[in-house]
Amino acid sequence: MKKLFALILLITSFAVTSFAQNFSVFVAPEYRVGNFTHSVNAPGWEVSGTYNFVSKFGFTADVDGVYHNGNATYGALFGPQFTIVTKPKFDAYIHGLAGIAHGNSTSAFSYAFGGGVDIPISKSWSIRPAQLDYLAVSAPKGYVNTLRYSGGLVFRF
Repeated sequence: MKKLFALILLITSFAVTSFAQNFSVFVAPEYRVGNFTHSVNAPGWEVSGTYNFVSKFGFTADVDGVYHNGNATYGALFGPQFTIVTKPKFDAYIHGLAGIAHGNSTSAFSYAFGGGVDIPISKSWSIRPAQLDYLAVSAPKGYVNTLRYSGGLVFRF
């Protein structure tokens, strides 16, 4: 089993390096507010990876965790990302993601729509001062609606 895991890790590392300059990783703290029916203020974390097929279109995989009142909720979202503005001083993008959220021994469908701004610092990394998403998670009586803010670093490979 360890040899299989090592082989998968090796193949994955070669695949990531073959995406040179088309692959980026975002790492950041996250904060959610809302629910629009009762107050939810929850800190957490977010990590996402985006592979750009062409300069303005890519596919994003996003995982996060958020903590509220002793409970943890984790999510995995996937979907397209479009760069809508490319300037020397900043890039702006929008995305639509869908996937699953898991918390309190249950899993549910979730989706997010939003975007953000990246400020290039060098060829290899950028600062993302703001990513804002409308995030919805299905619940027995409808959806839990929140706004998700994150800001952090983007590493480009």
